[in-house]
Amino acid sequence: MKSLFVFVGLFTFFFSHCQEENKLSEAVKAEISVDSIERAFLDEKLFYTTVIRLHPNDNAFIFIDDDYVAQSITNASVKKLYETSEYLSSENREAFYQKISNALPKEDIRVFDRIWSLKEVRQQIGGDGGLHTLVTWITQKPTAKDPNYYIEVRRLYLERLGTCIPIGYIKMHSQTKDLLVMDSEGEYLPIAKWRQIK
Repeated sequence: MKSLFVFVGLFTFFFSHCQEENKLSEAVKAEISVDSIERAFLDEKLFYTTVIRLHPNDNAFIFIDDDYVAQSITNASVKKLYETSEYLSSENREAFYQKISNALPKEDIRVFDRIWSLKEVRQQIGGDGGLHTLVTWITQKPTAKDPNYYIEVRRLYLERLGTCIPIGYIKMHSQTKDLLVMDSEGEYLPIAKWRQIK
């Protein structure tokens, strides 16, 4: 998977498509000029379509991108909703989150839930879908050669996704569910060992 949060391409992605049911109300759009899009994200009048609340009434958010949606979401209408949505408002974002999360593979949800159950991740929670929100991101799924999920813990900024400290990179075995966490040297360690030396 590739990150969409390269500043030059970021807004091109979010504003290249549109869909009537997901557009902002005329009243909100009147307040937001083309020159103030960045300000609207900073003020949380707009939200990214790639940052999704995993469960209602919880601050566990996930990051998804084009590659993830293409590979993981099979519901055609939900996929089209994602592909044709420009951005979200405070009025429509929760309904959007629910439609996306309901279409996620059950196994992916179990992986996300396992990561969000870690105290080291939950202690870093911040934000509610806007900037500085903590997100988990499945960057690679198991293959025939590698049975692991690779997950990154990131924080949302305007230009990029920042790596979360102290816990940023995790892999989980698809069968045993064992967790390994990357240490400061770039080595994956069993989580119990990582906790001892972190």
